[in-house]
Amino acid sequence: MCSSDLTIFAANDIIGHAQVFGGAQGQVPLVAEGPVRLFIPKGNSEKMTGRIVYEGPLLAPLEAGKSVARLKVYRGSTLVVDQDLRTAEAIEQGTNLQRAMDASLELGIELFRTYVLKK
Repeated sequence: MCSSDLTIFAANDIIGHAQVFGGAQGQVPLVAEGPVRLFIPKGNSEKMTGRIVYEGPLLAPLEAGKSVARLKVYRGSTLVVDQDLRTAEAIEQGTNLQRAMDASLELGIELFRTYVLKK
């Protein structure tokens, strides 16, 4: 039985985005330092799923190249890729208005989680 080694993202490809709190931008692109490779056994029919995992939202300001997340890829229930993700660019602190809007949004989300989802 043969298998293949597949590059799913090249080095510095944007893999996804993370939410940013209080920044000039609401999200930051995420990249891996090196290529992201996936080993695929031939004839495997298990479902593949991937997730970007981070504690968020991230707080501005953020510097470029900061390790903030992980890319996790599963084949069925088996973790097959667990790779560090870094910010692709710097995010400056937002204006007072941007930060106030983000704070209002976070408060609304927390109230929703507390009073609606827990009932």
